Amino acid sequence: GSTQVSVFVSLDGREALNLDSFQLQLDNRPVANYLYTAGEQEALHRGGVQRLYLGNVTVGPHQLSASFIGKDAAGKDQRANVSQPFEKSMAAKFFELKVSNGGTDSPKLTVKEWE
Repeated sequence: GSTQVSVFVSLDGREALNLDSFQLQLDNRPVANYLYTAGEQEALHRGGVQRLYLGNVTVGPHQLSASFIGKDAAGKDQRANVSQPFEKSMAAKFFELKVSNGGTDSPKLTVKEWE
């Protein structure tokens, strides 16, 4: 059977970064390549959460990979990526791709699975 996977994007430590684009792959297959408008960047800065992807995958093991390109407050290009295996059951899966500045110079991208 196939069941639903939803992937969301959020910004943490939001003032420091503007997202230009987000890429998402499932099992090394590109499923989303999103370019942000100024209004969408603003919504993320205000704490909004964006749905990047909604689709179906088969039950069993999968790999989620994501990366973003953005600019920091100084206008310098920033990027990060993350890759995470997951097991798909019959239940819907929800993932949050959290971009945070992590208190360092370069932002971090983490995957959080919602129960």
